[in-house]
Amino acid sequence: MGFFFITGYPRSRTAWLSRFFTTDKSFCFHEEIWVEPSFESLIAKMRDGLNHWDYVGDSDPSLPFVADEIIQNWPGSPLVIINRGHERALDWLSENGVPPYYAAVGVFKMTQGLEKLKTLPHLEVDYKDLVDENCVCKIWEYLVPALDWDLERYRMLNKVNIQKGATDYRDLRISGGWRKLL
Repeated sequence: MGFFFITGYPRSRTAWLSRFFTTDKSFCFHEEIWVEPSFESLIAKMRDGLNHWDYVGDSDPSLPFVADEIIQNWPGSPLVIINRGHERALDWLSENGVPPYYAAVGVFKMTQGLEKLKTLPHLEVDYKDLVDENCVCKIWEYLVPALDWDLERYRMLNKVNIQKGATDYRDLRISGGWRKLL
């Protein structure tokens, strides 16, 4: 049925949302841009996903770095932007070894990319509202409208705190990953 995207600054529950939107009829990658060797391979992987699921998405705070590519390749795909202040992202990046200059430039470029992504059909949601089942139901109906809302799934997963390990971001610092995006 289609593609969808979820983004926001780091620490905006993109990992949790990717798990929530991975069901028997939909699949949502998380931070897949870091895994794939090129953006073209990500495009191919997502398109191949439609052979297996009705919906394929990517939930990733890095999406603003590739805003132009997303707009070009998926111009009509729905997008959810989780609004959470950039201050927490800066703090978290610094706590996990990203030098302050790279953290600041990265957040600045994320902000620019988010503004570009807002040209796509999108729904903006406040981070603090993600604990509200009505808010998450609204996101569900927006991103995967042909699938029935599963309240029990939400209640079960809402209690889970899914985090990507900080060591992954330290590895990015060592490999120069942040510099590649900037």
